[in-house]
Amino acid sequence: GSGKFARYASGLWIGAVVGNDTLFSIAEYDYEYRPGYIDENGNPQGIDDPEFRVYKINKGDTLSDDYINWPADQGAHTDENGKPFMMGDQTMFCSYTDGYPEAHNNNAGHTAPLNAQILQTNWCFNSSYIFLNDVIITELRIINKSNLSWTKCYFSIWTDDDLGHSNDDAAGCDSLLSFAYTYNDPNIDPEYGI
Repeated sequence: GSGKFARYASGLWIGAVVGNDTLFSIAEYDYEYRPGYIDENGNPQGIDDPEFRVYKINKGDTLSDDYINWPADQGAHTDENGKPFMMGDQTMFCSYTDGYPEAHNNNAGHTAPLNAQILQTNWCFNSSYIFLNDVIITELRIINKSNLSWTKCYFSIWTDDDLGHSNDDAAGCDSLLSFAYTYNDPNIDPEYGI
């Protein structure tokens, strides 16, 4: 609720050779993914179905609509009792696909769909956890729902980080630990301060 943010936009990129074509599905300001799934006939479904949305549950709240209607039938994780699987302070889930041809208009992609279905779960931790202070863990289950193999396939997360003000950010990576980071340079940000 602070109105401050660290990321302007981000999303999944997938590229693969399918038959004789090189196909892409991207998320870069103009997103080629829509809510839903690919049915048994290879057709996208669910774009107008309100059941295909972001579900969000908080630790200890078993009375919320999202907890009671947790979408296990869409692939959301459940525990041994069939209840939503909670890890951390908040869990989020959504199912989406690149299968809608009309969504593939981004100039960086603009190919036929891969017919990918993505089941995304975010587990969010607040500062009550010693080693997981303000951390979000994202799991992406990417399923090839086409009847063709993906070869030379690559996955990546594209991101436009804006840590407060967008003109003073720098980025780096630690190749040994396999992570990237964004920081302010200099140490005074117009939105975050010192």
